[in-house]
Amino acid sequence: MNMKKIVCLIVAIACLFSLASCSLINKPSTNPPENEPETPPVEETHQCEDACETCGKCTDAECTESDCADKCQGHEPFSATYDFKVMSFNLDQAYGNDSTKQAKILNKILSEVPDVLGVQEETTGWAKFLEESLESEGYARVGQFRSTQPSHAYYGYREASSIYYNVDRFELVDSGTFWLSTTPDVEGSVATGWHSSALFPRVCTWVILKDKVSDLEFAYFNSHFSYEHQTLRNESAKLIMSKIEEAGIPAFFSGDLNFASNEETDTYEVITAVMDDSRVIASETMGGNTFHNYGYEAGESYGDGKCKTVPIDYIFSTKGDFDAVSFRILSETGSKGNPSDFYSDHFAIVAEYQYTVGENKPAEDDNGGNNPSDTPSDTPSDTPSDTPAAKPSYDDFAAGETPAVGYNSEAGGGIKDNDWGYLGYDGTKAAKPLKATSTITIDGQLDEAYKNCATFLTIPHTRANDHGSSAVAWVTYDDNYIYVFTEVTDYILDSSNDQAWQKDSVSIIVDFNYEREAVEYNGVGMDYATIAIDGTTAFYHETANGVPYAVVVDEANNKYYVEVAMPIIAQYFNGEYVGFEITVQDAAYGVPQSGGLSWNTSGAEHAWHVTHVCGTLFLEDVAK
Repeated sequence: MNMKKIVCLIVAIACLFSLASCSLINKPSTNPPENEPETPPVEETHQCEDACETCGKCTDAECTESDCADKCQGHEPFSATYDFKVMSFNLDQAYGNDSTKQAKILNKILSEVPDVLGVQEETTGWAKFLEESLESEGYARVGQFRSTQPSHAYYGYREASSIYYNVDRFELVDSGTFWLSTTPDVEGSVATGWHSSALFPRVCTWVILKDKVSDLEFAYFNSHFSYEHQTLRNESAKLIMSKIEEAGIPAFFSGDLNFASNEETDTYEVITAVMDDSRVIASETMGGNTFHNYGYEAGESYGDGKCKTVPIDYIFSTKGDFDAVSFRILSETGSKGNPSDFYSDHFAIVAEYQYTVGENKPAEDDNGGNNPSDTPSDTPSDTPSDTPAAKPSYDDFAAGETPAVGYNSEAGGGIKDNDWGYLGYDGTKAAKPLKATSTITIDGQLDEAYKNCATFLTIPHTRANDHGSSAVAWVTYDDNYIYVFTEVTDYILDSSNDQAWQKDSVSIIVDFNYEREAVEYNGVGMDYATIAIDGTTAFYHETANGVPYAVVVDEANNKYYVEVAMPIIAQYFNGEYVGFEITVQDAAYGVPQSGGLSWNTSGAEHAWHVTHVCGTLFLEDVAK
């Protein structure tokens, strides 16, 4: 090794020693300086992997971490139930430009106020009239004529199976129309590929709607099947059911299907394998024919045809998605074979449904936080509950423990619809109004005195034909009178007959004896008054000399109002309750009592004949 290399090596070693010394000198002390606190070590926070999505608390019972000591105790299911009304209506294509028929059809639709409406035989005349008329009532139309191009062989047969929906409640998500044929996407196609008897193009219109109230998305299909051959109807049913299953969401299907379920069972079974027939599953339902060819009864022959004994118009819903509450056929009467007496050659049908949606949600306190308490508040709510009260027994009445159905609110109205199952003796409805706190003037006007203390009653259709009429009433009392103010909506005002009960009228019956007789009653201790829209009256029994009353007719709004003061007959009154009934006689086209509505009576019997069909009215504050 030469001298130069030795010198370089010595210098390098010296530099290394120098750097090591600097490192030792500059290294900070491991002991903290005096008067400076020591920084505590950072503790690792436990991250729960089993947190409840609702409240955020731990759901793992075996977890012992301190952060998870407060466990989720579970949550009561939160759910809400929604009402839903579907209407199906064959309009009769022959009268699309007839102003009289148009008015009848429109009145029938508006009397029901359906959420969705499916129509059949909608010609260009019908479509123009209904779209313009229903738009102002909050409905939008979706529909396509079965042949719209002049080059199509069936251009002259422009009919649609349109759908109208309530725009305030629903958002249109999607819509379309397809043809009932082997080429459903080809406009104007005829189903000769299914059977050579096919004469016309047939369509099915559909919508997907989102309920703004509940966020539920559902489909609605509407169609008019062929009358030519069973094979055409069977294949049409298969095609529509495949489309409904393809949609994969809750759905309705309505239409004039041109077959009877008790005759063409194979087509009916194609549909009912997927859907429920509202007429069959509804809690309240009715039978009879829907196609009546202007006045012919079920099973009755006409010309070269014969009316079916069951409907050929249907409303279906996908299985398990909706609860059918009622199914109604909106029948009417008239001269047989006379189209001017009827709104169409088919009776419209209405199905009312309920459906429930819900999820687990925690209760919230006033600050929006979780409130785990299961103890109900002692503070009464100003909002009546939607849950029916428990049905009291006759023993409850005997002991004076009556359902507290009177309702006094400071939020305007001061009323409560107490027809939700407050059933008492003998299965009757019961109501308990509050006593009037101010003077009531009998003038046909709804005084503030009613709004502050009256019980509010709905009066459903119960007898004969349903002309779309409806009624409500307010009831209160003082020491001398029971005051009843009745509001009736009637689209066919009729006073053409002689007697009060033969006209559009309201009857009030009060049975102070409360004997509940099932035989013809002698009228002792009973008030009875009937007031017709033209002022004709009928007073019987204890009120034979008349009672204070007033009647006001509002033809522009298809309403009339009857106010009456029924005297309290002290010598017969037990001081607690009376038998009570409100009955509306609904005349139409000169036919007395063509329809009828009653508060308690559910059948053809009348409270002025047999008092056991009266309801019960509690008047506990009458001065003794």
